[in-house]
Amino acid sequence: MTRFLIAWLSFGCLSACYNQDSFTADLSEATCEWWDRCDLLEVLAYDDVSDCINETESEAIDGQGEDGLCPTFDRGAAKDCVNEIQDRNCEDGFDTPSICEEACPASE
Repeated sequence: MTRFLIAWLSFGCLSACYNQDSFTADLSEATCEWWDRCDLLEVLAYDDVSDCINETESEAIDGQGEDGLCPTFDRGAAKDCVNEIQDRNCEDGFDTPSICEEACPASE
C-alpha cells in the first residue's frame, strides 16, 4: 500500500510540475527529432539533433518576456502538443500542430 501511495504521489508531482521550461525543452527535443527523422537537419543548417535542440531551445528562451514564455500556460495542451509532434511522420507536413497554439493561448 505504501509503495502504491508513493508511486501515485510521485506521478502527481511530476504531472503537476510540468511547466513552461519543461515544455520548451520537450518541444525542442521532439521537433528536432522529427526533423531528423525527415532528414531536414542539414537543410536547416543544424549539425545534428543536439545542435538543433540547443539552438531551438535557446531561441525560445531568448523570446520569453519578463513574465516567462506564456502567462496563460496550459499544461495539458503542452503535453498533447509534444506527443503529437513525437507521433508525426514526414508525410504529415511540417506545420506546427494546432494543439500547440492552445498550450499558450493569447491573453485577452
